[in-house]
Amino acid sequence: MRSLCQQLRKGTFTLSSLVFFFILWQLWSRFSTSSSFAVPASSTLVKPQIHGTVLEDFPKRIWTTGPLSPMRIKKEDADRVRTWMDLNPEHRYELLTDGGAETYVRDHFPPASKILETYMSLNDYIMRADLIRYLALLRDGGVYNDLD
Repeated sequence: MRSLCQQLRKGTFTLSSLVFFFILWQLWSRFSTSSSFAVPASSTLVKPQIHGTVLEDFPKRIWTTGPLSPMRIKKEDADRVRTWMDLNPEHRYELLTDGGAETYVRDHFPPASKILETYMSLNDYIMRADLIRYLALLRDGGVYNDLD
């Protein structure tokens, strides 16, 4: 019985992963040649220049997503966030909660791009979290770290 449950969980994860990558592929193929997909003009693409091993002009942002408001984060998670902030004082730390993520997509991607529609149509929290982290990195750059 236990192995059957483990196999079902593994199958659910595999199926969710396949569906997620299929959605990404569909978005890419649909919008990569379409003029309706556009990152707003306020976003600038970073063209890093390499001097030794240091990238110049890399966006100094650290992104994290989570379902909770910043005031309800567990102490051990808050300690990890503080470590990121202490080690990277020149970076801006961004925590996108569920509500904040929806607002971010509404504010930064034009309705004609269908990105908001796609984001809102995702019922799986994990798929929404994956998509918002890709969208934030696409538009504003930086690095992503998991809260846990």
